[in-house]
Amino acid sequence: MIKKQYRNTILIWLILAIITFALLGTQISRLPKYFKLTLTGVQTQGFIIKLEPTHHRAVYYSYEVGGRSYTDTFGGAGSGNPKFEDIKIGDPVLVYYLPENPSISGLGDPSYKFITESISVLTVSMVVPAIIIFFIWFNFIRKST
Repeated sequence: MIKKQYRNTILIWLILAIITFALLGTQISRLPKYFKLTLTGVQTQGFIIKLEPTHHRAVYYSYEVGGRSYTDTFGGAGSGNPKFEDIKIGDPVLVYYLPENPSISGLGDPSYKFITESISVLTVSMVVPAIIIFFIWFNFIRKST
C-alpha cells in the first residue's frame, strides 16, 4: 500500500498535470482550423474594425466574400500582418478563409500559425510530463532515504 505522503505527492502532481492539459486544450483546438486554412484557405484583404489591448490583444476584422461581409477575431496580429502595436482601426490586413464556408477565417498566414501552435503544443506536452515525472521520482527517492 502506498504511504499517505506518497499519495499526497502523486495527487498534487496529478492535479497539476490535469490543469496543464486543460490549458493545452485551447491550443490543440485551434490546430485543425489552422491546418484546414493552410491547405485550402483563400487569401483576401480584410480591415481592422476593433482592437482590444486588454483582452489578450484581440484583433477584430471584417472581410468580404461574394458580396457578403464577415467579421471574426480568430488569430491575431503578425503572421504577415503588422504587429499589434503598429495597427489601427481601418488598416488593411491579410485574411484567409475557407471557400466552402467563408465564415471560417483566420487573420494572417495560417501556415505560420499552424507551425508555431504545433511547436507550443508538442513542447508543453513533452516537457510538462517529464517535469512531473522527475519531481515524483525525486520525491520518492528523497522520502525513501
